[in-house]
Amino acid sequence: MTFSRNPLHHLPAVAVMLLVAVANITLAAAAPCGGSAAVTTNKADYGPFETALISGSGFDCGQLLSVLITAPDGTTRSGTRTGSPGPDSVTTDGNGAFALNYSLSGTLPGGGGYRGQEGPYLVSVRSSSGSVLATATFTDGVGYQHFCAVTTNHYVQCWGWNLNGQLGNGTTTYSPIPVGVPVVTDVLQIGVGITHTCSWATAKSTAGATINKAKWVMARPISTTSSPRLV
Repeated sequence: MTFSRNPLHHLPAVAVMLLVAVANITLAAAAPCGGSAAVTTNKADYGPFETALISGSGFDCGQLLSVLITAPDGTTRSGTRTGSPGPDSVTTDGNGAFALNYSLSGTLPGGGGYRGQEGPYLVSVRSSSGSVLATATFTDGVGYQHFCAVTTNHYVQCWGWNLNGQLGNGTTTYSPIPVGVPVVTDVLQIGVGITHTCSWATAKSTAGATINKAKWVMARPISTTSSPRLV
C-alpha cells in the first residue's frame, strides 16, 4: 500500500506560516484588478482652454482601453492638442487604473485653433472590442466670458472666466457660480469687457452722506492682486 504525504509536514511550523502569509499577500495584491469599472473627472466644469484629468479604476490590469470624448457638437477629437480624431488610447496599471490628460483646446491639422465648447461632454471608456465599460460627463461653462450683476442691495456678483482677475474676488480662479465682490458697495451700474470689469458706485462719507461717484476696475493689468481698484 502506498501512502501520500503532505510536503508541508516536513517543514517547520514557522516556514508553513511564512508560505501562507506570502500566499495571502499575493491574493491581496491581485484584488484591485477588475471589479466595478468607473471613470471620473477632476472637475465637473472647465473653461475652454483647460485640461481635464480623466481617471479610471476597476478595470483589468494591463488592459488596453480607448477613451472617447464627445463634444457638445458631436465631434470626437483627441486630447493631444493636435485636433486629430479621437479616441485616445490608455493602458491600465497594476491596479487596473489609468489617468489621461485631455486638453480642450489645441491647433487644427490644417491650421487655426480650437477651444472647448459650451455644454456637456460625454466620456466613454471602451474595451478593445468596442464595448462601453464606463461613462462620465463634464461641462464646459461660460468659457472666457464673464458676467456680472448688481444685486438689489447694490452689491456686485460675478461669475465665469477669471484669468485676469475680472471677477474681482481676489483670485484668478474660474467660477461657474456667482461670487461676491468684496470692497465694492453702493453700486449703481456695471459693465464688463473681455478681461476687465468696471462699476460705478456712490461713495459715502463716514457720516453716510453721498460725496461723489467712484469708479472701480477689476482686472490684473490694473490691480496685480486681482482685487477691485478705485480709479
